[in-house]
Amino acid sequence: SEAELEASAFRTLLQIRKPGEVKADTTKRTRQSEIDTNFDHKSYWCAMTVLKTSYLKGRQPEAGWDALKGAANLLSHSQQLVPASRLRLWSFLGVELRLPPALISNICSIAGIESEEAPSRHYVERAASAPSLDPSRESDVPSLESNLGWEVFMCNVFNCQPADPLSTSIGGPPLPEGFLESFLRLGQILTTGQFWQKAAGSPMTLDYLSRVMHLNRRSESAFARRNFLRKLSARSKAAPHGTMQDLFLQEVFQSLAGCYLPYISGVPSNPRVHSLLRWCGVSTEIDEFSLLKALRFVRESDIQDLGLVSEIYRRLYNCGFNPDEEKIFLVPGKGFVSKSQCVWRPFKSELLRRCCQLEVLQDHYSRFGADVRTALCTSWIRECPETSAKALCESLIMAIECARVDSSRHLPGKPSIPPQEAAAKLFPASKAAIEDLVKLCVGTCLGMDLIPPEPSQRVEDKRPDGVVFNHFVQQRMIVVPGVGEGDCQCRILSMGEAYWDVVPELAGTPAQDVALKTHYGVGGNEEATIIFFTEVLHVKPFLTLDDWTVICQTALHFVPNSDSNGNIEEGLKLFQVPSSGNVPWDIESVVDSVYEKLRFLPAPTEGPERTVPQSDSTPGRRTWRYVGLLGGGIPFFTANGAEPPPVTMSQQELMLVLSLCRHFGIHPRQIGFAYDPTGASVCRERLFLDIKYLQRARLLQSQAGYHAVASFWAGKMARMLGNLGQVPSAGASAFRDHLLQEVLPAIFQADGDFH
Repeated sequence: SEAELEASAFRTLLQIRKPGEVKADTTKRTRQSEIDTNFDHKSYWCAMTVLKTSYLKGRQPEAGWDALKGAANLLSHSQQLVPASRLRLWSFLGVELRLPPALISNICSIAGIESEEAPSRHYVERAASAPSLDPSRESDVPSLESNLGWEVFMCNVFNCQPADPLSTSIGGPPLPEGFLESFLRLGQILTTGQFWQKAAGSPMTLDYLSRVMHLNRRSESAFARRNFLRKLSARSKAAPHGTMQDLFLQEVFQSLAGCYLPYISGVPSNPRVHSLLRWCGVSTEIDEFSLLKALRFVRESDIQDLGLVSEIYRRLYNCGFNPDEEKIFLVPGKGFVSKSQCVWRPFKSELLRRCCQLEVLQDHYSRFGADVRTALCTSWIRECPETSAKALCESLIMAIECARVDSSRHLPGKPSIPPQEAAAKLFPASKAAIEDLVKLCVGTCLGMDLIPPEPSQRVEDKRPDGVVFNHFVQQRMIVVPGVGEGDCQCRILSMGEAYWDVVPELAGTPAQDVALKTHYGVGGNEEATIIFFTEVLHVKPFLTLDDWTVICQTALHFVPNSDSNGNIEEGLKLFQVPSSGNVPWDIESVVDSVYEKLRFLPAPTEGPERTVPQSDSTPGRRTWRYVGLLGGGIPFFTANGAEPPPVTMSQQELMLVLSLCRHFGIHPRQIGFAYDPTGASVCRERLFLDIKYLQRARLLQSQAGYHAVASFWAGKMARMLGNLGQVPSAGASAFRDHLLQEVLPAIFQADGDFH
């Protein structure tokens, strides 16, 4: 009977003489000879095979399996009888370790692998491998299934050590023994349903697999074992170069993805088996992680199936997924893009729609149901580009470029639109864009009330006014229609050239025809539009007669850059208007007198002012008091004993101001910062910069960047120098702009010094 056979096998193993029973003065050679002479290998392996079979069947012998632990010695690879706990198995998860250590050492030498690349352990001798007792087999090498059975039996019953393909032995080859065999063959084994079906039928086998794979452990060695298993080769038709972590459970995912994904099939519905597969990186259930994994596989495999990705989107949405900037949205013919690169529906304006670089998803996904539309349109991506200040500005820039016949500027993705067609539609497109920008930056007027825009949850929409200013300050983007016969279709103005309205003296002149109020001041949101142009873009609220005269005299605001076919033209068109009656002045002579006076100007000191300009409305002379250094380099003064406000200056701000002084020909010791609590201009006979400019410059830096803040300080210095010369009040802006025209190119050329 089986019980008698088990009892006989027990007695055979327990009667094997232990090494300690050999006489103490017996040499190793004598002991080896005694084992060779007296040891019955066949009886040993028959007994081991009987007990292994009984154990794997779940039988419980009368003496109990614990009776064998520490009581029997096992045969080693060197044919010695060794305590079982000092032996390691000859296979790992069924893969036999066949390469001899000398060959492994040669392979490591050729590959340049050194011993410190793997963790080391003390040498543990390998157990003798079981021969095949099946006379029908030509080879005496046990089968894969038999090897795994021996591993389970010998580790669980005798407490042998499992093979470890990730650690080397001290004094052994640099590459762990069994690493090559496991790395090359184990993936093929673990991806077969038959392996897992047999494992599921044996709780002891599942226990052993959990132990060897270090299931759910959190140690460093467990993570190393998990990563090793996940990177095992697992080739399939869908993924010829795939690994274990690329696989999906076919019984779960085929209804979702059809034949597209790499599968492992024939796996039993056993929770313990599924836990082991998940540890190896196989997706066994549909959740957020596995859906994203499937979506990434679709992307990397260039699968263009909208039905599949739509179903994945729907299920991800139901999981509460919120995408970041990863490229997971499929656009047919374009591949996968991120959420910031796409939008649900296009612009309403035809020209902006054709010039927009965002991918429109509505035409591709609207047929896949309300859940997909809700996920894409409501939760994940922007519903329409009109809610993005960046998209509006960039589309308007592209539309302006399309209207040029000879454009030297290369813009990626520029659409093929005939320039005449783009120019004809440019102003309506610009007006539509401005209307949307007004709503984003300022709000909407409802009767006498101004309703501000609702705060956006998107990070890129937190400061739309800063985005808009940064775009408009760098290039001409304000579009107005051409004026009169022979003029171009559209004019493109900068913020410094544009103005909202004209004073009554210019009413009815061509200057009024170019005013922004004439073209953008209709539509029911005029108050918000005024705020947008005058406070966000900082255009002039009114153009005076003196302003227009200066423009015509100096042409500082006009850079001729017209299109050869008259489609668009940059800058204002100059017209003759009635004279302001001011005495003409020579701007070059004034500049020369300013710099002559600057040569002998001393450093600012404490004391009263000597004169008060007639144009200054502040009564009386002020007395300046020195209160310290800003940034450790520029003196700081206050007027009439006023308590200075708490203010600091960073080294970066200090270096910027000092660099600008050099460009303007000002010695650093000639300037200072000053504070007047009345708010009056601090600059008269001393070269003072108002301390309040620091806060404004910091705000400008955060919103618009380096060029804007450098231009800001340069403008203040140019105006400060104007106080040294005989500049008429009507010509102050012209003098400032003349200096800026000379200095700004050199400032921006030195951008790298402090940007």
